[in-house]
Amino acid sequence: GDPVYDERCRRLGERWFTDLALPSAILLLRQGVGRLIRGIHDYGVVAILDTRLLRSSYGRTIVSSLPEVDVVHSIEDVKRFFASIPQPASPKVQTITVSQGQGIGPSDTEKGMGISRVVALGNSNDPSVIPELIGFTRSRNGNERRLAASALGKLARFKPEIYKAVGALEGLLGDEKPQVRQYALKALARIGKVNKERLKTIIENPEEEGYNVSLARRLIRKAKTA
Repeated sequence: GDPVYDERCRRLGERWFTDLALPSAILLLRQGVGRLIRGIHDYGVVAILDTRLLRSSYGRTIVSSLPEVDVVHSIEDVKRFFASIPQPASPKVQTITVSQGQGIGPSDTEKGMGISRVVALGNSNDPSVIPELIGFTRSRNGNERRLAASALGKLARFKPEIYKAVGALEGLLGDEKPQVRQYALKALARIGKVNKERLKTIIENPEEEGYNVSLARRLIRKAKTA
C-alpha cells in the first residue's frame, strides 16, 4: 500500500472513510469520466463493474457526484446507445413531425432515428426544437421519453419558450418507468416550475424509488427557501 495514505488514514481515525477515502473515490471517478467525455458534443459509455455502487449508500453518493448522466443497468440499454450514436441536429435534418396528443411508435424509431434524434435535439442549444421534444415525451419508447425529459432540462434557460414543456414533463411524473420520472423531476427543477402537490404524491407513494423520493424532498425544501 501507500505509506503516506496509510498514515493519513491512521491520523483521521474513525473518520478515515468519510474524510479521505470517499472524497478520493469521487475525485478519481470525476477525473476519469472527464478525460473520456470532455464536452457536450462527446458521447461514450463508462462501465463501472463494482456492484457496491448500487448496493451501498456511499456508492450512490459517488455516482450522484457526476454531472447529469444516464445511469443504466442493462446491457441492452448500452447496445441501443451504440446502435444510435447521434448526429448533430441541423435544419437540414429531416424533422419528425408529431401532432398534439399523438405518440411516436416503433415505426418512427426502428431505423435508429428516435434516440439519436432526441439526444441531438437536446444538444442543439436551439429553443425551436422544444415542440419536437414535447412530442417525444409521448413516445412509446421509455428511453426516448427519458431522454426527451433530459433534453428539455438542458434547454431550461430558454424562457418563456420552455414553459410550453411543463405540462408534458408533469405528465411524465406518472410514467411507468422510474428513471423517466427522475429526469422529468430534474427538468422541472431546472425550469423552476415545481408543483408541490405532485411532489407530495411522489413522496407519499410507498412504491416509488428512493432516489425519486429524495429528489422530490429536495425540491420541496428548495421551493420553501426560494
